[in-house]
Amino acid sequence: MIASNASGVRWTVEHHMMPLEGPPYRSERLSSVRSASQPVNVVDLTAEHEGRGKSKLRDFMGDQEKMVTSPDVINIEDDDEQPPAKRTKTGGHGFHSTKEEMVPSEADIADEVMPGSPLPSLPKTKGAGRKAMAQRRRHVDPSSRKAHGVAAPAVATRVPQPKKVLDFSPWLGNHPEDVLTEAVIKNGYFDGVKNTNQSESNSAKASIWPNLSQKNHQSLSMLGVLFTAVMEKRQAIGRCTAPSTFKPPPRVTVTDTKREAWLRDLANPDVPLRKQSRTIPHGIRGKLLMDQCMSKAIPLQRSVWLAKCVGANELRAFRRKGVSGSNAAAGEVKWVREWTVQVEQFLESVIGMCGQKDWQQKMNYAMKLVTAFFVERLLDSDHYLDWIVASMAEATLERLPMWILIIQLYWKSITAYSKRGKALVEGILEHLHNVTKSGPDANVMLKSRLQKLVAVMAVSNRGCLIIPRVWSKYKALLSSSSGADGSTKSLASDIARRNERLASPFSASSSEGSSPSLGLYLALDRVDVLTNLDQLMSKCMELLPNTSSLVVALLKWSSTSYRTGTARIYIASSLIARLSVSGHDTDAAILRYLNDARNLSVTTTENIYRVIVDLVRQECFSIGRYFQWLISSGALSFGDGQSLATDLLNALPPSGLPLHLQNTRKLMLARLARNADENAAIEAVIGEFEDAVLKMETGGVIPALSLDQLSMSGRFSVAQAIATKLSARGKEGSVALGPFLLARQVIECIGDLASLAELIFGVSASDNAALLATAVDTINLHAETFAAQSNLQPLLDALVEQYMTLRSQQPLDRSFILGLTAMAQRVPDKTILLKLLGDDLIICEQQSSLAVCSPASDSLIGMQATTLESNNDIDAVFASGNTMDERLMQRVFVRIMDRASKPETPSLEPVSRVCGWLDQLRSINGNEVFDKAVHGYLRAVVKGARDEALPVGPVDRLVASGCVDPATVVDMFKAGATPDIAASVLGIVLSSDAANLGLSECERYRLRLQKERFKQEHGSSLSSLFRLAADSTKLDVQDPNLVSFLISRSSAKPGSIRSFFDDDNLSDVAKANAGRAVTTILQLNTLDAQPSGKMDIRSLMSIAGPLSIHYCVEALSWMRSSTTWTFNDDDTLQAALMELFANQSEVLPQLLAVTSDKVNLAMHEWAQGQVLSMADEDSIETGERLQRCLDLLAVTNRAASKIDGAVFVDTIAAKLRDLATQVSDMKTFSPDSVETRQQCKYRLQLLLHLCVMHVHGIPDEVDTSKQARLNLLAVVCGLLVHPALQTQQDLVEYLFDLASALADNLFDEPTSAQKLPGMAKLPHDPRLTFILGTSASSTQSWLALASPVAPQGPPGPQGLQPPRVMGRQPSVHLQPPTSTSGQHVQQGVAQQQRFPPQAAGRVPIEVKLTPFALRQWEIMPDPTPVLGENDGSLSLGLFGARRV
Repeated sequence: MIASNASGVRWTVEHHMMPLEGPPYRSERLSSVRSASQPVNVVDLTAEHEGRGKSKLRDFMGDQEKMVTSPDVINIEDDDEQPPAKRTKTGGHGFHSTKEEMVPSEADIADEVMPGSPLPSLPKTKGAGRKAMAQRRRHVDPSSRKAHGVAAPAVATRVPQPKKVLDFSPWLGNHPEDVLTEAVIKNGYFDGVKNTNQSESNSAKASIWPNLSQKNHQSLSMLGVLFTAVMEKRQAIGRCTAPSTFKPPPRVTVTDTKREAWLRDLANPDVPLRKQSRTIPHGIRGKLLMDQCMSKAIPLQRSVWLAKCVGANELRAFRRKGVSGSNAAAGEVKWVREWTVQVEQFLESVIGMCGQKDWQQKMNYAMKLVTAFFVERLLDSDHYLDWIVASMAEATLERLPMWILIIQLYWKSITAYSKRGKALVEGILEHLHNVTKSGPDANVMLKSRLQKLVAVMAVSNRGCLIIPRVWSKYKALLSSSSGADGSTKSLASDIARRNERLASPFSASSSEGSSPSLGLYLALDRVDVLTNLDQLMSKCMELLPNTSSLVVALLKWSSTSYRTGTARIYIASSLIARLSVSGHDTDAAILRYLNDARNLSVTTTENIYRVIVDLVRQECFSIGRYFQWLISSGALSFGDGQSLATDLLNALPPSGLPLHLQNTRKLMLARLARNADENAAIEAVIGEFEDAVLKMETGGVIPALSLDQLSMSGRFSVAQAIATKLSARGKEGSVALGPFLLARQVIECIGDLASLAELIFGVSASDNAALLATAVDTINLHAETFAAQSNLQPLLDALVEQYMTLRSQQPLDRSFILGLTAMAQRVPDKTILLKLLGDDLIICEQQSSLAVCSPASDSLIGMQATTLESNNDIDAVFASGNTMDERLMQRVFVRIMDRASKPETPSLEPVSRVCGWLDQLRSINGNEVFDKAVHGYLRAVVKGARDEALPVGPVDRLVASGCVDPATVVDMFKAGATPDIAASVLGIVLSSDAANLGLSECERYRLRLQKERFKQEHGSSLSSLFRLAADSTKLDVQDPNLVSFLISRSSAKPGSIRSFFDDDNLSDVAKANAGRAVTTILQLNTLDAQPSGKMDIRSLMSIAGPLSIHYCVEALSWMRSSTTWTFNDDDTLQAALMELFANQSEVLPQLLAVTSDKVNLAMHEWAQGQVLSMADEDSIETGERLQRCLDLLAVTNRAASKIDGAVFVDTIAAKLRDLATQVSDMKTFSPDSVETRQQCKYRLQLLLHLCVMHVHGIPDEVDTSKQARLNLLAVVCGLLVHPALQTQQDLVEYLFDLASALADNLFDEPTSAQKLPGMAKLPHDPRLTFILGTSASSTQSWLALASPVAPQGPPGPQGLQPPRVMGRQPSVHLQPPTSTSGQHVQQGVAQQQRFPPQAAGRVPIEVKLTPFALRQWEIMPDPTPVLGENDGSLSLGLFGARRV
């Protein structure tokens, strides 16, 4: 059916929906129809087991005990049970949803076909129209329409007897219609008698066919003219000849009482809306309007009607006479934006009322009202949806469930636009990230709901999960949300692949994980006592799957001078042993490394031998195979015999070898002119050890054994022999403290910590508490090594078991308790043990205070305290009583510190005299008073240290006795210390040996343990102390202790020294000291006997490798921070870096991270040229050269992103255009088409990799750069919809992701593709709609104004009007939009061309189409009080109308 108005608008009723943005627009009722449609296709993520075909939908918050199912649709019908008058229901969904309407069909709701309805005829006169309207609005009770048994309904039409009621004949069995006769069967049943006199012919063919079958066809032409005239007459009758007479109800100023009465009448369904529409009270607008509607429970359709009336009046003010069109449009846009903000404030205020009375009902009403506004297009949809997404992202955990329900209502509208959908994903992932950090047991339901949202997004809107900007932060959450299902895991891997493809140029940096070797060394550097070696082995195999490469990397890491500690030797041997046990050929890799290694330092060589010796001990290295290889390789016959492979013979201990292998070893050593028999020397050393043990039993110090004349194998044999002998004695309980201390010293000097573990196992059954205490200290000092040997837990358990036995048999020992406590704190699952040890420590201290003799007289104490000149005087004070005032305690403490500064002869007793005094003094006066005295002494030392040297002895004794920890000492000295004092303190803390001031061997070892633990746990404090000491000229940067600390600190925290050179506040002296320290570290792995501390660029680049990269980077930073650095040095550095690139160095990204932007930019441009040249070549480059160029581009992209790359972007766009032309001209069935297609695909992938670099603009982007990226976006979108590429799924996916990333960074709001340069000719594609969105103007352009152009010829014959559309192509003056609704303009033009040819002699008339925007605020559900001939208050969506 066709209708039009006076302006020439013509609408054709089609059987399809009016396309709208967001939820599909539903057919509505006529006249008194509701003004908002209910939303459909809402993603329901909370409904898991409940049916969806319910008559009543559950409220938003539902029960308090569980989360409520979000509704499939929002029921926005009011409580009015009586239908309004003049209501014509169409086949669509209105606000009064029935059960059948609520049940979703299997097909998509958006694809349903809605039947149209005829337009109502225009009223003849105003009076007659109103009378008919009043008659149609007569109230009819719905119950009167129902029949009651055989009784007719009350509203049935009554007729005289005998019928009584029309069309009502219940079956009783005796009705004439129920009797089947021949006449009824042939002719049907008639109420009246059939007129038998009426004659009817069988067919009209005999009369019509002769006229139609004439040869000249004039009859057919005339019939066509008649039909055309009928159609034109019909159009003329249905056309509105008057302009729109619509006027909203006027607003008048009334009192508050009348306003409230009017609102109460509006809320009353019994009061007709026509009465309310006469006038509207002034002052109801904005948020107040919605608050009034909610507080008075106004029916929903009336609330929307009121909002439209108010809004229509407000908007008409912008279209007054004298206001230009642009100003009026700007004013309307601004008002709608303000109205949207007020709606958002209203909804947010209702959400904030959570917990108040009747909040659930208010929330339900508010959501229905606001959603009705959104569906009726009364809001700025972009602003409203962006606000929902932002509010959800900023919501607290308490309000997050409510916002999750809200976003599900608008799910499809939000995810229809790429940028908005990605913002939603980022908000969801950020909440999931915060919930995950709070713990595994916190907010389990909320975490599950967020993961479900991510999973639904991955299935339905995967493009929204392509978030390269924040991918590195949230990528772990996606894998956790994928679950255990195989399909979801494949989706997660696909999303990860697409994100990594776009994020790799921006995530590439100098991180250790950028190459397999760096990642391996980073994992190995982080090993501690809690590391699971099996898991570490799996990670190592994942990083370096090749066994040979992994074994070589482990050997290099364990032997390099750029790492410290002995634990790495046993970590490497344990990992290699696990590889060997699992079936990998580790022996071949080790032998290959021994053959290839050259120019290694002595330290490196010894560490490699230690790893192999430990493998031999674990039976994971074949000695026989090594001997065979050594003989077959010719190493015994050629060379000087000093190779790494042959020197291993001297390191292998012969004691564990079979007799034939021992003989073979002797023969080969004799061939090499080595000492093959060291048994005599070994026995001599063991004899020295036995003599030293006997001397210590009679009293004496620990002697030093002569081990220098022994080879490595001889030293290992000595260590094993000593450990075996003492272990055998220890099991008998006859090992004294002195022999254990001597054996420990010898074994640690040799470096055989496996024998040390055997020794501790042997003495763990001793009842000597002092021996067990120092054994615990030994375990604590070498905890990482014993953990790598898998001996840590058994050793600790053995000592704990012995402690449990001794605690009930002898007095508690404080040193033993403190040692066990320190060790148990490093091992998990020792809570019960720690509590027991804490209770025992309290008991032990109480026993120590009671052990002092009974109190004596004050005069005796005062007499003894007056002198305190000798050790006996101090002993007499402690023997005098168990109480002491603070003043006397201070005097005694000062005397003890004076004695501590004097040298004494070390003893073998567990506790020295000075440390015993300090322990007694603390027991007498308590920890608080004693700590006060200690801190006062340290402050005095700090103050007096400005003029004289630091008292090393007293400080060491305070630390060794446990009176103060090293962290307190360092903190006190750092406060106000000079650089020279800081250098002295740094030397004291880092020194591994205590000053020779009379500490016992146990105390010296405990002091060493505390210093090592301080360096591991308080590295940052020592780093700040080094920063302060670097300003001192007295700092020895080549001190081995300082170098060892800097190496361990840089391994644990890379870049800790580099911060020195980035700090502009540091002096040149500090930077010079730090630089010399770094270069000293770099020269450790060389063959130079003494590091020089100097290095140039070439030498630095030659040393650069995965193990030395931390120090190379720091050294390069030091060189660049120097004042002597010039531009020529930049050129030299660039040349050296290019050599590293040619040599395929894997540390190039780390070095580029600390170079200047000039060097980075030069290398970036070089790499770009290389890739472009590869793209222009006919051959396909798939080797490592291309990948390395792409990696170099990614690393140097940091510097390139700071400059304007418009020229290069235009170059890429031009090459892409040429490639698109080549693809279009490609012959499908050409013999060379396959090869050409592969070349095009290869070139396109290369160019797309370059495009990824320019997704983001520079910080201060100019118009030329933005225009270049706009042109690039147009080209990429053109390739995306190119027909020839649609079969290449991977390329299309890449193009889609790239176009989406470009558009997200170019546009802040949805933009029609037709408005972009170079994209006007692109076909409509839903992917472009998703990427660019749909602008507000395009959503309103589904209707067009068809106005005729004056005919250019004589009028047609017989005075008939010419047809509106003939065969000529109309001139369309309308830019067709990109949205689906905008395609109707083009469809209408195509439909006009499908009309039959015009009759002869008729002149075609050209039709001009211009946009016709609907005013949503003027589409009222009821006519205004004054009806006109063209009252446009009906929604055209009721009929699914479109223009023709």
